[in-house]
Amino acid sequence: MTSLNFLFRKPRFPIIIDTGDGLLGAKSWAVCEKRLATITFPDLTPRDVIDSTAEGFTLHPEHMAFSPLTSKKRWTKAAIIELYNSQKGPGRPEYPTTSLGNKSLEKVVVEIVELLMAKQGPAAASVLRPASPSHPNVATPAALAHHREES
Repeated sequence: MTSLNFLFRKPRFPIIIDTGDGLLGAKSWAVCEKRLATITFPDLTPRDVIDSTAEGFTLHPEHMAFSPLTSKKRWTKAAIIELYNSQKGPGRPEYPTTSLGNKSLEKVVVEIVELLMAKQGPAAASVLRPASPSHPNVATPAALAHHREES
């Protein structure tokens, strides 16, 4: 397994990594190393990384190094949610875009990482209860809190 490196400082966990083929969430450095070891990057283009404070980092796949030197230093709640919803993949619920003023940036990142780390398929459906019958693929804060309690 290739060890991960960092320039200047590590991102604060949990983090979201755009792998080019989808998103990856990690709650710790050990989990990040384990999950990145299974990823084959389609090319060696630097990848966006978002830490728990919504600070932007870059992952350089050729060196497996994280760097805070990036063109997008700060991410907004809306941009993080848009990234997740556009790349969530099949079987994952959408993150709601309502009531963002009531949530901190850190809470949005934590909840999205939990969605990314949750099992997909029928198991995910039981973990993430729908917001309403008309929107069965939208996770609710109550469902995410329930998932945290079970983990």
